[in-house]
Amino acid sequence: MNNREKKLEENKFQKFLDFAGTIIVVVEADQRISYINKMGCETLGYNKKDVIGKNWFDNFIPERIRNKVKSVFDELMTGTIEPVEYFENPIITKKGQERIIEWHNTVLKNDQGKIYATLSSGRDVTERKKAEDALYREHNNLINIFNSMEDGVYIVNQQYDIEYINQLLIKEFGSFAGRKFYEYFHDRIDVCPWCKN
Repeated sequence: MNNREKKLEENKFQKFLDFAGTIIVVVEADQRISYINKMGCETLGYNKKDVIGKNWFDNFIPERIRNKVKSVFDELMTGTIEPVEYFENPIITKKGQERIIEWHNTVLKNDQGKIYATLSSGRDVTERKKAEDALYREHNNLINIFNSMEDGVYIVNQQYDIEYINQLLIKEFGSFAGRKFYEYFHDRIDVCPWCKN
């Protein structure tokens, strides 16, 4: 393959990476970015020329976790630890906002087998995390309401498995772990014949 053909192949590959719906970034052993795709730039809020060559950790990782993340990266570069295929951590955008990214990682090696960079593919999961946190808070609020009620409250699925019982019923009937509804409340080994549910 001549230089012209090689350049065409590289351009085609660059377009493919820019078309990908995920962040793709290569961080060299010196902690500098040697490649970032269009989605990565859009997520960070920068042009590619403003990102390439910058120290990934000093510019795009929150200060509170920067040293820890750098330390793990350094251990990856020396081969002291194996790469973690999946993890989440925040990044900082140009506007100073934190975005939570779900990363998939691998290391890049030269012909001699020496690690020289990491290749990471990431997806912004900030909104999903916010929704999960809100759902978790609502779940806890509901459990607190149920536990403060003066009436017994329980949730049972279609297989008669007890999914929730409030504190009032636990005090009266004890632990429900692994027991079916009819076993817990009625000491039966099968479904109650009068059950309307």
